[in-house]
Amino acid sequence: MQEAVEAAVFEIKVSILGDSDVGKTSIASSFNTQAPLLAPKATICCELTVKHVSYPNGDRIRYTIYDTAGQEKFHGVMANYVRNMDAVVIVYDVTNRVSFENVDRWLYFITNHLPHDVPVLLVGNKIDKTDDREVTEMEGKQRAERSNLFFLETSAHTGERISLMFEQLSTALREKKLKELFHGSRVPLSNMALKLSPDNLDRHRRAVQKRPCCGTQ
Repeated sequence: MQEAVEAAVFEIKVSILGDSDVGKTSIASSFNTQAPLLAPKATICCELTVKHVSYPNGDRIRYTIYDTAGQEKFHGVMANYVRNMDAVVIVYDVTNRVSFENVDRWLYFITNHLPHDVPVLLVGNKIDKTDDREVTEMEGKQRAERSNLFFLETSAHTGERISLMFEQLSTALREKKLKELFHGSRVPLSNMALKLSPDNLDRHRRAVQKRPCCGTQ
């Protein structure tokens, strides 16, 4: 039975939240097409992206990504796009300190609509704009640690760590779902084996690249 489950396609629903212009749509576009939008339009309420990915380790994932609007006028209906998510990503712009300070507001929003064991990933985007940075990586890490969040910095413009972000998130969620299926209880985040960090992501990518292909030794 477990072999059949491991061979199945895992469906993962991810909601991306954050202020306007932090790069939420560009992140979804970069992951979906490997070519981010040059001038993305403002999202109206919510946009849906679906992508199927087969990883070298055999995992087959169907991602459904909900790219939500950052404007406050849409907050009343946004709860509909947060409930029943497998994971939530909160994005801020490392060149915009206000968007970082507003992370607290987004966390308050999701705590009213999500179970306590749903992974939340804090993402600092636009790290390619090194000369304009206003929020340090250490500040982002410390903010994530205070609320027991996963943390990662990315660039939707260059694609840096975008695919790895979703790949590592899917690995953690897949492990969590398997444990819940075979042990019959929800797994606290503190017991999840995988923590998102640049070092873990790079290490995971190197390990996958070294694995033999097609059963060869």
